[in-house]
Amino acid sequence: MVLKFIIIFLIIRINENKRVSLKTALSLIQIGEFSLALLELAKTGGLVPAPYGQIMIVTIVLSMIATPIILKNLTSIVDFLTKNEEIVVEQEDIESSSLKDHTIILGLGEFGRNIADELANSSEPYIAIENNVESFYRSLKSGYNVVFGNATNKDLLRSANLKEAKYVIVAIDNAKKLYQICDSIQQTVSTDKIIVKVHTKKESDIISDFNISNIFVENIITSKKLQI
Repeated sequence: MVLKFIIIFLIIRINENKRVSLKTALSLIQIGEFSLALLELAKTGGLVPAPYGQIMIVTIVLSMIATPIILKNLTSIVDFLTKNEEIVVEQEDIESSSLKDHTIILGLGEFGRNIADELANSSEPYIAIENNVESFYRSLKSGYNVVFGNATNKDLLRSANLKEAKYVIVAIDNAKKLYQICDSIQQTVSTDKIIVKVHTKKESDIISDFNISNIFVENIITSKKLQI
């Protein structure tokens, strides 16, 4: 499991930040159920002695039991692993005089970058706010219109001319900050201008009090596409 974690983490880390890499690796470290079939074949062929076979079965089952627990607490685990590695970068000021009928993207991960690419291709104005240092510098180097800052900062949102925004897209990768961010922006702009992307139904329920109609749950969308 440790080896699997390391391999997945290093592969994802090539194109993603540390938080995304950690989340992906932790989500996939369990031993697959197909290993039970392989183990049974190995026992039948006399490759694995009975006592060791029982230990391996227990290990496989425990890893599968641990998976939903890890997924449920994924954000908390990653926050704990990265809490001492935050790099302080001075928050930027935004020149907002020319920002009007623009789109504000809060979080410039893969989803946020895809949105920014579409807006740029359509010559639509946008401004992205990213608080992950690595993601910020990578996006800045790639030519995205991005500033470093915390999306919960009301002064920063005000400087991004939030009142004049056409849409506000919330694509953060932190469930704990989701409620606070949505609470801040819905006080300034209409909820029909707010678009939120979350990973799970649980994260969607966190902001149910705000009556935001444009909430896209990644897991539900994926499961619908897989239905025959």
